[in-house]
Amino acid sequence: PFIVDASWTLGRRFFRGEKVWQAHKEHAYQQLVESGWGHRRTVLMAYWLMLLCLAVTILASRLGETGQAGLLLLVILMYVLIGCRIRSLLSQATDS
Repeated sequence: PFIVDASWTLGRRFFRGEKVWQAHKEHAYQQLVESGWGHRRTVLMAYWLMLLCLAVTILASRLGETGQAGLLLLVILMYVLIGCRIRSLLSQATDS
């Protein structure tokens, strides 16, 4: 989750023409912590997500190429849905 968060955030900043090397607070982790989730809750959710990714990796090692491709698409979809949910949570926190 931290690699996806960093890659997504830096990619967005790069394509907006921002200086990616400058300090900022745009990572989902930082925004969730500051929106009221706190460090503990945010990190615990990230750990659960990492365990899920471990399970997916073990499953993928037992599948053929087609199954692995399907699993990869599901993981990508999962991260997109998580991103949408985080955006929704942050939007609600901002509106409050």
